[in-house]
Amino acid sequence: MVGYIPFTRVYQNEQVFTSGNPGQPGEAVNSLGDIDLTVEIQILKRPKWVLATSLTLGIPSGNNSGGSDGSYQTGDGEFNQILKVLAGTSFKIAKHSFYAKASVGFNNRSNGFSDEIRLGIETGSQLFKNKFLLLARLNTIQSFFNGSLSAENSNGSIFANNVEVTNLGGEINYFITKKWSASFGYSVPLSGKNIYKAPAISGGIASKL
Repeated sequence: MVGYIPFTRVYQNEQVFTSGNPGQPGEAVNSLGDIDLTVEIQILKRPKWVLATSLTLGIPSGNNSGGSDGSYQTGDGEFNQILKVLAGTSFKIAKHSFYAKASVGFNNRSNGFSDEIRLGIETGSQLFKNKFLLLARLNTIQSFFNGSLSAENSNGSIFANNVEVTNLGGEINYFITKKWSASFGYSVPLSGKNIYKAPAISGGIASKL
């Protein structure tokens, strides 16, 4: 089982206008985000490839209406389930080992949100005596547009309905010990709808229980 427990800070700096118009004070919301709990089961294993399936439960533990205008969200307020099928393989380039995997998933959403199809490919390799793991990813989320919520006035929120995005990104993991690791990720949207087109930076700490 894999647990993702995010702590999120959403903020806007104070806005000051040189034209003499009144400014707008800054505001920030610090909150626990939506928790994801994932169980992955191996279906089939061969010498060079593996087939697996996973189920992710999205717990609405975040704040879906933070701030003075309700737009400082750290969660979407809905319970969702993502069912995925994953296939992975290993290969070598110049005697260096790599892995690659692909996934297709269906995100069943509630509370008026549209269901989604999720596709992804990933490759990576361990370096420097397996102390570092470098990853590259290409993911896309496409909406079925079958929900009742409107995407209007969402201000580009990642928690808006009918969000569609294709992201290209990378991640570096440093294994501090056999049980603890730290990660840093960076991704860029190649295309999207109802979402800001801006890079995203992430960081985290993981523990193997």
